[in-house]
Amino acid sequence: MYYDIENATKDLFSTGDSTAEQINAALSDLGRSFSAGAFHPNLAASWRAKLKEEVKELDVINMFGIKRPKSIDDKTWEKYQEDVTAKVLLLEKQGWAVDGIKAYAKYINKNIAGKVPSGNVLVEIDKCNKQTQLVGSEVFKKTLIQTQEKKKYLLHLNYLI
Repeated sequence: MYYDIENATKDLFSTGDSTAEQINAALSDLGRSFSAGAFHPNLAASWRAKLKEEVKELDVINMFGIKRPKSIDDKTWEKYQEDVTAKVLLLEKQGWAVDGIKAYAKYINKNIAGKVPSGNVLVEIDKCNKQTQLVGSEVFKKTLIQTQEKKKYLLHLNYLI
């Protein structure tokens, strides 16, 4: 029954096959985790790290509303998600405010996911990611302006209250 549900819905989630592989590995590992009636989980199992990575990626994609570019295959979408997730985690590490990261997500959704032909998506996301580090670049200005406009709006809203 699980496989019927997965096959019917796997197009909804690009990581369905990979997640299923990790779950199957975990179930297999679980069977080997019992010794003399006691549970001894393998905390260093490779499936744990892979599953954690997939969850982190899904969190970033969902939290910031990253859209799938039109007409790309699952492999390209997987790479796109990896690139965007890595960039978001880097921006967080560099101290970018959440509003700035949301502006970055909005920018790539509008200018890459909505416009770029499928064959150029990974090239364009790479260019965009590099531009976030260049003061004065279009990406930098757009994310900065959107963040500043939101702050001005919030200050104005606080003034009215």
